[in-house]
Amino acid sequence: MEQVGGGAPAPESAEFVLEKSQRLSASLIWRAQRDFYDRRGEQAWLSDRIPSYATSNALIAKSYARVVSGFLRDCARASPPLGPLDPQAPLYILEIAAGSGQFGFLFLKKLLALQRELPALAHFSFRYVMTDLAPANVDAWRSRDVFKPFLEAGVLDFATFDLERDQTITLVHSGETLSADTLHNPLALIANYVFDSTAQDVFWVSEGELKEGLVTTTSSRREETALDPEVLKRVTTRYEQRPVGEEYYEDEAMNRVLAAYRTRLGNTSFLFPIGALKGIRNLIRFSGGRLLLLSGDKGHTHEDELNGRGDPQMTLHSAAFSMMVNYHAIGLYFRERGGLALHSSSRDKRLKVSAFLMGAPDSLFGETQSAFHEAVDGFGACEYCALAAGIRKELPAPSLDVLLALFKLGEWDPYLIYHFAGPLADQAKTASEAARRELVKALRQAWDLFYPMDKDLPFEMGRIYAGLDRHLDALRFYLESVKLYKDHPATLFNAGLCLYSLHRPQEALTLLEQALELREGYAPAEEWRARIQSELAAR
Repeated sequence: MEQVGGGAPAPESAEFVLEKSQRLSASLIWRAQRDFYDRRGEQAWLSDRIPSYATSNALIAKSYARVVSGFLRDCARASPPLGPLDPQAPLYILEIAAGSGQFGFLFLKKLLALQRELPALAHFSFRYVMTDLAPANVDAWRSRDVFKPFLEAGVLDFATFDLERDQTITLVHSGETLSADTLHNPLALIANYVFDSTAQDVFWVSEGELKEGLVTTTSSRREETALDPEVLKRVTTRYEQRPVGEEYYEDEAMNRVLAAYRTRLGNTSFLFPIGALKGIRNLIRFSGGRLLLLSGDKGHTHEDELNGRGDPQMTLHSAAFSMMVNYHAIGLYFRERGGLALHSSSRDKRLKVSAFLMGAPDSLFGETQSAFHEAVDGFGACEYCALAAGIRKELPAPSLDVLLALFKLGEWDPYLIYHFAGPLADQAKTASEAARRELVKALRQAWDLFYPMDKDLPFEMGRIYAGLDRHLDALRFYLESVKLYKDHPATLFNAGLCLYSLHRPQEALTLLEQALELREGYAPAEEWRARIQSELAAR
């Protein structure tokens, strides 16, 4: 997707106008975006590689669980208007656009662990609801074995939900409908990598005057009436600016935010997250004005980050796109409505995490604020991702002590095991007994947090256990790899070696034969097949 600045001449190559002088939020690009996610479902995070790790790792799940638990504790002891709670109704935690489902799985693991560790939380009845606008994603979650224990325990449910349109939520598992009439307790909301894909408007401030941005969208070829999601790879957007009055939106709080920007910003453009704000407005009504919203995404949280900006940029991911999130504007909107905004102090625009609260004076959210400042604004997900990526790049073979410390810091995130499997397998062979015990502990904790997607973690776990001479454990993980990721010559070969080490040569020979069926002439398998056949013949 290409952007051309306002007033720039059209390219000389042929172009076909798809729409002219539209508000950005009314552009066809958002319909194409929705169509992409609806059609691709779970494959958007697998084969299409839509980014998700920064907000789907074990450390950020633990951080969010601590903030949500702080919110629950604040609610439990609150007087009106935030409390008292209805003891007969659950406290709902709603994840918007849960996508692959990985964050929801990790969050539930971490929140349940906190509930066990903090006696005050043991009295809460809560239900986590994973939602998405694509029914295919909901169907994919329903088919996953990892969610069955949560469903059976009554702490999880699923729903199809469109943030920008829906007024009610019908739960798939229980059949209940959540609405402003049926929700009796405060609501916690989680929205990661959501607002960068919802509708936005764009404005310019020029010498104290506010102008709206109108977009003209063209394509390099004629497009069908029913938009092909791939159109986003072919379109070009151009902007023109038009002065606007003070009553741009029907929502007076939104207009006050625009007025603040008109008087406080220099000459610049800024995105206004109108789709996110409309959804938030509905959810405020939905919750009776008592809620916590936690959100992580690429974006801006400081006002000075909005100055000196040109035309808005769109980042293409496969056939979808994302734009920066103006968390600063969302914070102003909450404050205009009597709420509270907490922004992480990080200046790294690749990942910002913010919390927004409504329903009580700021002073009654003490536990929530404390948890946010410690778990999010301390050493948070942004710093963790930078550290893990830096170690991978700068220390290709870190020591086992360094890796074990990183695993503990990262809340035993399974993808750390995956990425450092090579050094772990090598160092396991010569590690001390104490270090080997710590490594086994790390492997067990990481496996408990594993959410099967595109990374074949069980294969790597097998390699590490083999390095520890724990061949039965290694075999178990190689067979799990076959179950989850199908047959692969290397997996079958390694499993065969485990069987040989366990004194089961005939079974080992069978797996080596299967490996050779998949890859004829596979030298390691041929060599070991000949060796085992020779040993069996000599008996």
